[in-house]
Amino acid sequence: SPIPRPFRVSAFLPINIPIGLGLLQPGAGIISVIFWQWANQTHAACMNYANRPMGKSAPELKESEILRVTDSIAVEKRTLISYLGAVGSAMGVSLTVRHISKTLQSRAMLLLAPVCGVVAAAVTNLCLTRQRELTEGIEVETADGKIIGRSQTAARKAIFETAISRAVLPLPALGVTPFVFQSLENAQWYKSLATRIGRAGPLGVKYIALMVISAISVPPAFAIFPHRGILDTKRLE
Repeated sequence: SPIPRPFRVSAFLPINIPIGLGLLQPGAGIISVIFWQWANQTHAACMNYANRPMGKSAPELKESEILRVTDSIAVEKRTLISYLGAVGSAMGVSLTVRHISKTLQSRAMLLLAPVCGVVAAAVTNLCLTRQRELTEGIEVETADGKIIGRSQTAARKAIFETAISRAVLPLPALGVTPFVFQSLENAQWYKSLATRIGRAGPLGVKYIALMVISAISVPPAFAIFPHRGILDTKRLE
């Protein structure tokens, strides 16, 4: 069946920009922090679930394929656990950094609280989702595509590199943009927009700034590591 439009990869930027603006609200309260972190992780979880590999429906299954159904149920269970872990870590880390920043009276730390929560959630989600690979390993193949077995060493390398990529992905949009917003708020022309146009003026400028930074930073973040990793056979089990 078709993937719902809000959960397609093409909808990533249009939907995540408003969520990003919500995460980066200046002086946001606890309820606001909790809501926007929940919204961000919920959309991410829905995208992951909607774009998962699809199998056959139950009536079409043969007896030999029952194991696939069992595995599918296990995958959905892991997805739910990963979602709850990601939401919990995002809220916990974000609120903790926020509290510490107020205790230390650190403006910079307060601005970085949202990205700390998002990074923690991304890494937590990855580890919970792919923990099975650490025990069972992942398939390893030769340069010509011949599968030669499964390796836990390859799994650890793949998960580590993916974790780095997931951690770097939100850094420009949620780590750099808050300081850009702070500079804008100190600019006289930016302050005058609210008087001349209303609240929509400054909000529109922030929307464009976040969209440009995200559009520029997302492709390099995905390209940090190659799609298929290379590992010396001497390091394999």
